[in-house]
Amino acid sequence: SAGRRQNNPWQVRYADPTGRGRAESFPTMARAKQFKAKVEHDQAAGTYVDPRLGARTLRNWATEWIGFNQVRPATKAKNSSLLTNHILPALGGLPLARITERDYLQFVATLSDKGLSPASIRSVVNTLTAVINAAVVSGLLVKSPKPHRLRFPDNDAAEAVFLSHSEVARLVDATPERHQALVILLAGTGLRWSEAAGLTRQRLDLMRKRLTVAESYTDGRFQSVKNRASRRTIGLAQSTTEALAEHLRLFRSDATDPGDMVFTGMQGRGLDDNHWRARVWRPAVARAGLDPAPTPHDLRHSHAAHLIAVGWHPKAISARLGHTSITTTMDLYGHLFPDHEAPGLDRLDHVAQGSRVRTVYESGGS
Repeated sequence: SAGRRQNNPWQVRYADPTGRGRAESFPTMARAKQFKAKVEHDQAAGTYVDPRLGARTLRNWATEWIGFNQVRPATKAKNSSLLTNHILPALGGLPLARITERDYLQFVATLSDKGLSPASIRSVVNTLTAVINAAVVSGLLVKSPKPHRLRFPDNDAAEAVFLSHSEVARLVDATPERHQALVILLAGTGLRWSEAAGLTRQRLDLMRKRLTVAESYTDGRFQSVKNRASRRTIGLAQSTTEALAEHLRLFRSDATDPGDMVFTGMQGRGLDDNHWRARVWRPAVARAGLDPAPTPHDLRHSHAAHLIAVGWHPKAISARLGHTSITTTMDLYGHLFPDHEAPGLDRLDHVAQGSRVRTVYESGGS
């Protein structure tokens, strides 16, 4: 119902879906009636959301979301970092209900201006979207303000460094002997660094030339791979098999437990990503004279490129790399596949020419 109070604001009194009494005040009758009509429409359609809930700021809701969101510790740490460093400084003070499609678009543009890579921008926006979607599920918002067609900068696979077989060989030669097998494994299988660092003897079958990816090693602890596609068994080339066997003979001969890690530091502990990059990877890249300098993840890109070059089907490459969908594989590496369109167009041209010749002949032309 709408009524007029003594101090003249117009007030709308109504019951929310739980039966709790609510009231909102307005300076004019027109605005009060407009609000009353919207509440009645939303309640009838089942899309009513208490406007006070949408008044919560993104910062307030994101803090709660981080607490209850059930994800792996590494993922939670990453989300917290993205919120703290990028999302909340830009949007944290906005009420949830006031975040618009325009805010999304401007936010992506701001991230681009900061010089973030396309992959980093996508990660930031995906975290923001997860926070917003959780607000919708929790009844704080009716729908997400994310644009249906949010354009990201071009995927950073185009910026990846693809190493040739000879460049990989130079890199291996420039790497300390204790870590050469790890570089060979990354280049010869396309494993993610954390997957290779988490490889145990239990998951390695040198007799059958294969390994199983089931765990990753990050921040000093093991955790299961993130999804079903990431858990996979892949074959090993002879050169990779021999390198792993020699590595175990030289550096892990004292490891009798089949669950022992294949790759460790001098103290027998698991490898730390940042330390390994600084102490092993970057000096090896410099000694090998590789320019532009690749990252360990570029060995994954390079492996995919080598598979494409020898004719592997995209579906097989997707399974080997542990992608959740062949779409991911094509988005990343589609530009590397041979161009099959031109020959097809030539064949269409021949058909058209044949059709034209028959037409001329049948009409009596010369």
